[in-house]
Amino acid sequence: MQIEIQLASAPLEQPGIRPEWPVIRLDGFLRQPGSTELARPVALIQLIGNGRMRSPLPDWREADIVTLEPMMSCSWNDSEETGRCYPDLFIQVSCAARGGLIMGMIPYNPDLYDFTKDAKK
Repeated sequence: MQIEIQLASAPLEQPGIRPEWPVIRLDGFLRQPGSTELARPVALIQLIGNGRMRSPLPDWREADIVTLEPMMSCSWNDSEETGRCYPDLFIQVSCAARGGLIMGMIPYNPDLYDFTKDAKK
């Protein structure tokens, strides 16, 4: 399944937990499936990913349309000989109009654990 969002701004790199671990932020608005219109009500999607990419960020701009596609990879921990498989779930982001790809993005919600708005009700 793929969904499209309209970028709220260009992708940006920002400081992470440590200076040597920057993160990539990508914010956009969900589009109606199969349409050029934004979803109603307006739905902001925020993604974050590992900033230690080996290539520069794509040259995407505000209002560009990008495609989000869920992906999965698996790895094994052979060093401990446990035989366990570790699935990795992430979102791949691409832009057909300008090219480029950002792998390893995950949903980001800075207010996920902020219950102050609920307490006011």
